Amino acid sequence: MASEDLTVRINGVSSHLDSGAAANTSLSVFYQGFHLLVDAGNGVEESIKKGGASSGKYLPDAILITHARRHHISDLPALTKENAKVYCTSECGQQIARQLTSLSTSASSSSSMPPSSSSSFTPINPGTPFEVGPFSVIPIAADNS
Repeated sequence: MASEDLTVRINGVSSHLDSGAAANTSLSVFYQGFHLLVDAGNGVEESIKKGGASSGKYLPDAILITHARRHHISDLPALTKENAKVYCTSECGQQIARQLTSLSTSASSSSSMPPSSSSSFTPINPGTPFEVGPFSVIPIAADNS
């Protein structure tokens, strides 16, 4: 694969492959040597590690979290150890800080995003496009109840 090729990979585990396991999937998008990971549920780290075994690099450069339910964030601490930037709404960041205390070294009431010793959280707003690596992303508000 040439470095300018766009590659999309589905990561994770499926409930039909391992009886009793929850289905936790994510999406890796690779372009120009940049790895954008969308969501980071349980089993995603192991899945992308297997997928990146041949290149030796599997950790993402940036992680986009769609919402803070456990099945979308549980592997986040392991995947941010190389200082990957995490993109999510401020509300999502606050929920992550409450659920994954290992990412919050000291909660600050003045900040809407969780502080972290291993990654930086960047707030995004629905309807406001932003750039991450070579990608332009337009977040859209959706109800995921």
